[in-house]
Amino acid sequence: MTRASVLFGSTLLAGGLVLSGCTGVDTGDPGTEPVTVPPPVGGDDGAAEADGAEGSGNPDGTEAPGGGTDAEVPSQYAGPLAAVAAAEEETGGTAFEIDSDDGAWEVHVAVGDDEIEVRVDSTGQEVLGTEREGGLDSDDREGLEAAQISLSEAVVIAINESGASGPLDDVDLTREDGRHAWDVNFDDLEVYVDVTDGSIIKIDD
Repeated sequence: MTRASVLFGSTLLAGGLVLSGCTGVDTGDPGTEPVTVPPPVGGDDGAAEADGAEGSGNPDGTEAPGGGTDAEVPSQYAGPLAAVAAAEEETGGTAFEIDSDDGAWEVHVAVGDDEIEVRVDSTGQEVLGTEREGGLDSDDREGLEAAQISLSEAVVIAINESGASGPLDDVDLTREDGRHAWDVNFDDLEVYVDVTDGSIIKIDD
């Protein structure tokens, strides 16, 4: 075999390897069952970044209470979870508050030192608008700096650990029993999730 033939064959093989790596586009639909939690957007505002460990919401690769990022939840919660993901993707920041308003979701996102409100439709598929709300509140900043559990992960943990079945009303950062917590409000109960380890601090019926 000639040297030219060897080079030609090597070129074809390399081209085939490159093309074979172009598959695997994610076509998942957040509105279909089962619903899984999208990984949090990484940033420099103190919130934890996803490390790529499967089933893990914690930086050490262990699975977060309630199932971490791979936990499944009822499809009725697809809208708010998708809205959080859409708002973070739109702004490149980290969501720290969400509430329902006139058939849409208002998601508050920390982007550097700024608070951005992102309005997303009820399905979580369409960003309707964004607005800068001003500087990030110091309490919210402290909560985000302490957080190892994202807002979306906290919702899933609250559902799995409390047995909540009502619609999600809102989620925000607060302090409970001296600890930073995600305050996850459903129609039927309120769940406080520790931002550092995902443990349940308290459930109010």
